[in-house]
Amino acid sequence: MALQGSLDPGLTFVLPRASADSKGFAKGIGLWFLLAIPSTYTNSMIKHLQAKLSLRMRSRLTRYTDDIYLSSAPHLRYYRVALEGGLDDVDQYITSDIGAFCDALSGI
Repeated sequence: MALQGSLDPGLTFVLPRASADSKGFAKGIGLWFLLAIPSTYTNSMIKHLQAKLSLRMRSRLTRYTDDIYLSSAPHLRYYRVALEGGLDDVDQYITSDIGAFCDALSGI
């Protein structure tokens, strides 16, 4: 990435002189494409691995919270909140918060 960033200013410097120095321009474009292909693959793989990590964390955390949500212990039952008139759709809030948390955590 650092080399690609250092090539971009050189490329913009060569563009106005493209007619005079076509070999230098072609070399700059070639170097830029040579570097762009591996960096595109790397960025795609990073995003894929982040999504995979987020999905695994989300499934495990959702399974854990569902076990607590449906627990036989009366002090752990979240659905009591909805029955007592506190919040509506508590399970939906928990699920959406878990998804947002896992997406943010996998991005770190």
